[in-house]
Amino acid sequence: MRRLILTLATLLTLSGVTSSWAESPTSPREIPIRHFWNTGNAKDFNEKPLFGDVESIDVEVYTIELEDKIPLCFETYTFNEYGHVSKIESRYIDGTEYKLLASYNERGDRLFVEEYRDGELDEQTKYTYDYDNNTYTKEVYNASSLIYTSIYELDDKGEIVCERVIYPSGSENISTSTPLYFGTRRDYLRNGCLSSCIYTTEQEVDGVTIKTKSYNSMKCKDIEIYNSKGQIVVREYQYLNGDLECRLYKYNDNNLLSSVITTNNGNFEHEEIYTYDDTSNLISVVHINDENEAIYINRLWYDDMGNVIQEYENPDQLDYEKFIIFKINYRK
Repeated sequence: MRRLILTLATLLTLSGVTSSWAESPTSPREIPIRHFWNTGNAKDFNEKPLFGDVESIDVEVYTIELEDKIPLCFETYTFNEYGHVSKIESRYIDGTEYKLLASYNERGDRLFVEEYRDGELDEQTKYTYDYDNNTYTKEVYNASSLIYTSIYELDDKGEIVCERVIYPSGSENISTSTPLYFGTRRDYLRNGCLSSCIYTTEQEVDGVTIKTKSYNSMKCKDIEIYNSKGQIVVREYQYLNGDLECRLYKYNDNNLLSSVITTNNGNFEHEEIYTYDDTSNLISVVHINDENEAIYINRLWYDDMGNVIQEYENPDQLDYEKFIIFKINYRK
């Protein structure tokens, strides 16, 4: 297996194939982290980069049925001076409502988050930071009591090396990261007993980096191969049942992702084709199956700042045909 990987890495280097580790390609501009916008919290649309001094965004989400736009929900995101979301107000067409309120410290780190559903407090989260010792604590409550406490230890780069999750019952889950000569080992313990572990190794051969992530029995692996530019060119998933999924990444002359070809056990499944405008904004993603049929379409439209103002997706994660409007209000 090692010889095969090294040979493949050499061939990829000679061929000049390039790609990127990012599953969702973006423009080459720096993308600021905005809590509750592009940090995995959005519910009704794909995460978006967001540039400029944005005060608020009104989002209108529609499903399309027989070419008619049917309202699904209306949302308003309000941003504070740090660029993070301080309030979310969602109003669904079925009458349900959702609201989030968040406060931050002078560093822009979250301090307190409240979530309301249909006007009733549903969940609270409190954050406490010890910057001198590179640790912070997160306490999560429901409307009446503590659900769990998470304690995080960070390294000098801000990466989490240990997370302890403590429940009121006294049970405890711990995940720790231990440096190895070629990578790291991540252990997951439940009440002191090892439940699983992940080994991540990294090796470099002639400028090509090979990362391998092995799970538990070592029969389940992820293999990633990067070129000399640090861009991923191959990713393989080896599953416990023996199946092997492979993704081949290609980039255009501007080093933006242009194509991802996915195979399963050597058989072609689909190709993802990415298209950009003259300013490197992603404007189209189309998935083509083995019969040259489009099985997924995503279209994007932008304003002069480079922010998405309209999006079309078919199908989305819930198998809807969806159209979304983003009305961005910039601070004056």
